[in-house]
Amino acid sequence: MTTDPRVAQFGRLRPGADLEDPDEAVKLALRSLARRHKSLSLETGELETRLDELSARVNQALRGAKGVGALDGSASSCILLCGGMTPKALRLVELVLGVPAGKTGTFFPD
Repeated sequence: MTTDPRVAQFGRLRPGADLEDPDEAVKLALRSLARRHKSLSLETGELETRLDELSARVNQALRGAKGVGALDGSASSCILLCGGMTPKALRLVELVLGVPAGKTGTFFPD
């Protein structure tokens, strides 16, 4: 079973009132996680659509390059958004992305 049917199935669980029963506690936890997954998936879809539209509008040439999308690992949106960032903010992005900071070998040059 793939994720979506499993999440739908878990979202329909009806836990009983006795949460001291481990089975009922697990049902409650799974239902809660399924609902959160559904909500975050919807939000992620909306954000991806907006980033896709924005990055396409701001720099059509970048988006037109082979293999470049809004959230495809090449991070065209990040490149566009980071263009106006301060060096300190860029270092934070480097840390989050796991790229070493410094003048040589950095993703974002000084």
